[in-house]
Amino acid sequence: MRSPQADVEKILNDMRNALRQNRMSFVPRKKNMDTLALMGWQFKDVKNAMYALTYSNYVKGPEDDRKDPHGDKLWIFKTNLENQIIYIKFKILYQKDGSIKTLSFHIDGI
Repeated sequence: MRSPQADVEKILNDMRNALRQNRMSFVPRKKNMDTLALMGWQFKDVKNAMYALTYSNYVKGPEDDRKDPHGDKLWIFKTNLENQIIYIKFKILYQKDGSIKTLSFHIDGI
């Protein structure tokens, strides 16, 4: 389900605020780590790419996290970085401290 642009812009603003405060966790899944290695990227590059997301990168959300169905919702974006489509899934931990939990940051389709 797609959300109104105002809702997506709010999530993006909240995400940027958390990034400015250095409050982001990154789930080190194999496909996430493989993508970073392939692209020669570090954590700061992930943060910069996420900071640059706009409404035009929005795919879907909010969605339930099946591992935490009563928790904060997931948001999904895709962006083109270095000729690769990157799939990004994160949530803002409003119920905890307003930080970001990035579950996916990998080449789309892997």
